Formats: sequence, C-alpha cells, structure tokens
Amino acid sequence: MNQSNKTEKHLSPTVWYILTGLLWTWPVFILSGRLLPDWRAGDIASSQTLADIHALILGFLLTTACGVLYQVVPIAFQAPPIDRHVAKWHLPTHTGSVLVMVIGFLLNRWPVVAVGGSILFAVTVVFGGHVLRSYRRARNPTTVHQQLLLPFISIVIVMILGIMMASGWGDPENRLLLTHALLGLFGFWLGLVMIVSYKFVPMFSLSHGYKVSVQVTVRLYYAGIGLFLIAGFAPLRLDPFVRDGGALLCAAAVVLFALDMRRILAARKRKRIIPALRYALIATVLILMGALVLLTTLLNGDMVWIAPGSYLALFGGFIALALSYAQKIVPFLWFEYRFSHSPDRKAAPALDDMMPKKPVAIGMFLYFLSVLGGVVLLLPIGPPSGNRVGETIGLLIGIIACSGSGSLFYSLTRVLMIGGRRPA
Repeated sequence: MNQSNKTEKHLSPTVWYILTGLLWTWPVFILSGRLLPDWRAGDIASSQTLADIHALILGFLLTTACGVLYQVVPIAFQAPPIDRHVAKWHLPTHTGSVLVMVIGFLLNRWPVVAVGGSILFAVTVVFGGHVLRSYRRARNPTTVHQQLLLPFISIVIVMILGIMMASGWGDPENRLLLTHALLGLFGFWLGLVMIVSYKFVPMFSLSHGYKVSVQVTVRLYYAGIGLFLIAGFAPLRLDPFVRDGGALLCAAAVVLFALDMRRILAARKRKRIIPALRYALIATVLILMGALVLLTTLLNGDMVWIAPGSYLALFGGFIALALSYAQKIVPFLWFEYRFSHSPDRKAAPALDDMMPKKPVAIGMFLYFLSVLGGVVLLLPIGPPSGNRVGETIGLLIGIIACSGSGSLFYSLTRVLMIGGRRPA
C-alpha cells in the first residue's frame, strides 16, 4: 500500500470528498425526517422526495464513492492514484451539478433537472475514464478488480435513463422509471457494495485462507440485473415475467454473498472485530435485509413495503456503510500523509486509535437509533400517525440522524489534527 512521494506530500483528495459528502447529510436528514409521514402514507414521488433522495444518493453517497475510487481502491489493487488535478475540477463540478438537479426537483422544473443531470453525467464519464486508466495499470488485478466494471456500466445506464425522463421522454407505463430505480439501487449501489466487500472485509478483518465464489455470485447477480434492463424494453406481456426472473436471480446471489461474508469472517486472524468494521457489518446486514424486502415486494406486488424496505437499505445500509468505512479510510490517509516518512513516525498512534472512540460510538448509536425510529414509523402496521404527531416524530428522527452525522464529522476532523502540521 505504498504511494509515490508526490502523493504523500499532499493530503489525499479522498478526505475532501468524504467531508464534502458529509455536509450534504445535514439538510437531507432533516428533510427526510419531515417526509417520513408522507412516505408512510404512500406519497413517494413528490418533488421534495425526489430532491431529497437524489441529494442523498448523488450528493452524499456518490461523492463519497468517487472519493474512495479516487485513491483508496487503486491503493488496494496496487494501481497508480488518479492525478490530483482531477479532483480540483471534478469535486466542485460534481457538487454543483447535483445542486442544480436538487433545485430543479424542488422547483418542479424538469429542464433544470435535465441540465444538472447532463453535466453530472459528463463529469462522471470523464472521471470514470481517469479511474479506468488507473485500473488498467493495476499490479494486483484480482478477481474483485475484474468485476468492478459491472457497476460502472450500470450507473452510466441509470444516468442516461434519468436524463431521458427529465427531458420529457414518454413513459406512460413508468417502465423507464422502474428500470432507473432498479438499476440504480441494485445494479450500481448494491453491486458495488458486494464487489468491494470481497476486498474490504478481508482486508480490515485480516482474514486469510477462506474460499468464496466471487465470480459465481457476481455473475449470477448481474444476470438478474440484465433481466431488469431487458424488462424495461420488453413487450408489456413479457415484462412481469422477465422482471420476476431477475428478482429471483438477484435474491439468490444476495444469499450466496451473505454466506461468503460469513466464511471470510470465520477465517479472520484477529478475533476482535474493530468498531468501524463492526458498524460496516451491521450496515451490510441491513442492506441485504432491505434488498430482500424490495425483491420480495417486486415478486408479490405488495407495494406497502416499498417505503420501509427502501429506507432500511438506503438509510440503515448504504449511508451507514459509508459512515463506517470513513472511520478506516480517513485515519489511514492521514497517517500516510502525516507520518509515513516523518521523523516522528514512531510516536504516531495506531490507526485504530486515531478516531476518538466516545464521539464515534455516540454518533453511530444516534444514527442507528434514527434508522430504527424511521423504520418503525414506516412499517405498514396500524393507522398512520396524525399529521402533527407524525411530523414531530419525523423531525425528531431527522435531528437525531444529524446529530450522529455531526459527531462523526467532528471525529474525522479531529483525526486531521493529530501530530499537527506535516514536518518539511
């Protein structure tokens, strides 16, 4: 995991991607809390909901994912990091295009959404070209490395479909919308998490000597994703059968992935699981639970479970996973920048001790507590809460989630103060 001297002279842009992504969570969590009663009532397509979800997925998750792809994943596969100048134009342009999209959704102005989406698509494709050029020079092209192209293909299709809809493309049966959502959630996000987990979980748990079926699981999973895409353009009479087949294949792959993760953890050399990995494993379990709920909903057509299943996968899973891995990534990158070639390297704290334990524990507890409250509020059990009561509870849940995110942001910035300025 050695980096070039050029890279070590500057703090990795990955840190700024992660911190910028976290800034999106505060207004988004508050808005999400306010919208919980609407989601419980089945209103999941309002302009505010679309703004909220896209701000969360593109503003926080995609920004963080780009930061991870920027340097951490190339380090894991012994590939050269992307040039620093890329971050100087990509991060502000990415953030600005997402902001344009969110404003367009809030104003219900679809041409504005299309403009923002087109800019985002362009910068993502160019950024992806830099990532691809780095991967081609990887000195450790493992099986995991070979599968990463599949999520990238998915997100390109997802963005194209989104731009088509925002530009006024006819979609009377909502087939493009459903395909856009399925490929986004399953094709890119869950696929990316599954593939990267085969690298990150053993790396952070120090697992060796295990046997897993990466290629079988990933190929089975993306065969299901392919059926989702085909269903979006197949004749209407075949549409449900093709999509059901895709849901079954994806569900089978999710089960195989869970079994593989169990084998990896059983082979770990360090029996104690560090807190960051423990949080990441909890988030991964919630992702898989939410995914199975949504796949079951897709099969039986019981739409009342869409909101709780999506909330569990997105808020309890993907967001919590990003918050968890940030606790490992930022200390590692700060150590590489501040201590790797410094005279006081021996005085540096261990990587696992860099994050302040109490604020992190409090922050993650508060965040998972907010997830629990949100899921309970969304469960289709009993009559919905009254408007005033539901809004108050939802707002409280949003504030708790913000408190958890804020505590983690504080902890990450504390890491960047360890050891003071980098010696010349």
